[in-house]
Amino acid sequence: MIYPFCPRFALRYDEPVFAHNGNANTETPQYPNTWIVIMTSRDLPLNGVKPFEMCGKQCVAFRGGSGAVHVLSAYCPHLGANLGVGGHVVTESESGDDCIQCPFHGWRFGGDGQCKRIPNINESELNTVKAVVKKWQTIEKNEVIYVWHHSEDKDPNHYPKDFLGKNYHNLASELCVVNRLGPRLLVHNKDIFTT
Repeated sequence: MIYPFCPRFALRYDEPVFAHNGNANTETPQYPNTWIVIMTSRDLPLNGVKPFEMCGKQCVAFRGGSGAVHVLSAYCPHLGANLGVGGHVVTESESGDDCIQCPFHGWRFGGDGQCKRIPNINESELNTVKAVVKKWQTIEKNEVIYVWHHSEDKDPNHYPKDFLGKNYHNLASELCVVNRLGPRLLVHNKDIFTT
């Protein structure tokens, strides 16, 4: 389940939302360059796998035994299986890395997107294959999981603020509502932002 994006939490108002070069002959990107909320933290349990769509792309989120959240593009480069449908979390025995294993042929990809293991292939042969899945930068903060999206794949120039640490608790039970005024966060049925 995808949760509505609450841009008031993720955007810095002194930065442009869209990267646009006035001299370029390109269209304005369809999606904002910002951190996007993909799900609440409790929606991704330990050793859990969740497929989702973000900005028109299929992705998979997984949380390994270490508790860290990783987000990768969903499709295995071998035969195109969706890692989020039937894939499962494993811990690589030699490195201890959290990996997601492809449901088709058992290829394993670490949180960095690198292929860590292919059945019946030794380490030296694995390095020549160079199988990689796109890794999306991910932050878990405010009891939600954020993924960085940038139309030109640039690194983040801002990060979500920690608004739970001081005043609020249990954001997962709160609602992000979209109404005629746009996305709003309600805390205990009180709108915490004004327009």
